[in-house]
Amino acid sequence: MTKAQAFLQQWMIHRRVLPDLFAALNDEDLLFRPWDGAMSTADLAVHILSSGLSFGKLAATGKYEPSAEKPQLNTIADVQQAYHKYTTELTEIINAISDEQFDTTVSMFGREVTAGTVLATMRDHEIHHKGQLFVYARLCSAQKVPMFINAG
Repeated sequence: MTKAQAFLQQWMIHRRVLPDLFAALNDEDLLFRPWDGAMSTADLAVHILSSGLSFGKLAATGKYEPSAEKPQLNTIADVQQAYHKYTTELTEIINAISDEQFDTTVSMFGREVTAGTVLATMRDHEIHHKGQLFVYARLCSAQKVPMFINAG
């Protein structure tokens, strides 16, 4: 198994939870903000998906590029569609990273780290925001939320 395959296997245990978590929400919940200045539920979903893609591209190319494309998420169906699009693209990017590239040094926010560290940071960043999304869902009265991991 390559380092990319091992990373993807571990990361997807967390990523696969998102569709079920999104499904616990209603369309109107996408506008919810727990306080003034907070990201809305839709903004949080976009942030999770687009920042993951930016981290993946940084690990693969050594260049950080914030996602220029920010989809409009007006319905849970929009969120699910964005999930599948971003997850497919990110999986392809990570899968193409060679074992040697995992150990290549890149600059991430002013620090020199390995591409593998970039991906670990991406995973941790996503887990952090997924936790926020669980809280948002409960504050929006979601009665049934998934377990925090999905081993598939």
